[in-house]
Amino acid sequence: MNDDSAPAISIIIPLAAGEPLWQQLLPLLHTAAGDEIILAAAEPTPADWHAPPRTRWLDCRKDNNGDDSDSGSRSGRAAQMNAAAAAAQNPYLWFVHADSRPAANALPLLRQALAAKPHALYYFRLTFYDGGWKMRINEIGVRWRCRLFHNPFGDQALCLAASLLQQLGGYDSRAPYGEDHLLALGARRQNIPLICLAAHIGTSARRYQQQGWWKTIFLYQRLWWKQWQQHP
Repeated sequence: MNDDSAPAISIIIPLAAGEPLWQQLLPLLHTAAGDEIILAAAEPTPADWHAPPRTRWLDCRKDNNGDDSDSGSRSGRAAQMNAAAAAAQNPYLWFVHADSRPAANALPLLRQALAAKPHALYYFRLTFYDGGWKMRINEIGVRWRCRLFHNPFGDQALCLAASLLQQLGGYDSRAPYGEDHLLALGARRQNIPLICLAAHIGTSARRYQQQGWWKTIFLYQRLWWKQWQQHP
């Protein structure tokens, strides 16, 4: 899309140290001229870094004065996303995990939705691109969770205006887990519409494969329900 009137989006990709999957994600992001991509990393800029167009590496180990910090004051995914949001140059923020694989129509559809209704929190339909038939059960569970509880998770690629993120207080960097879940709950409490767009975001089943499907299902549901009860 080359329409100069289209909403400009800052795509924020939080990276754990040593995370390589962002390299497969970048070619799938069909950006427009006004967009930018911020890699919010928990490590310094690689020595062989050659920035693709409109893409920058943000070293989130640094404190607010730009100095290297050993205290970890900006470490953790929530803090990394907040740091990138503060550094973003565009009015809309799209948070995409490094292992995500957005459908070709995801970004154009998102741009249309933001133009029509900017005061909302958007997310996408989740699919798993690996893991076999068991992950189809997960996909059904995600659909029903969103339908019944209006509660998307971060792997569904949350997007909202920078002003709304500020209104919500950003991601909770003190939370031991589920900062994306808490952001969606906060939006729900403030009557901010949560809207699922008719495009898919693929994600990896690697955690289920590493930890075991049943064990991971039980853990995630227990943690989610605990947060839901604590933050109704």
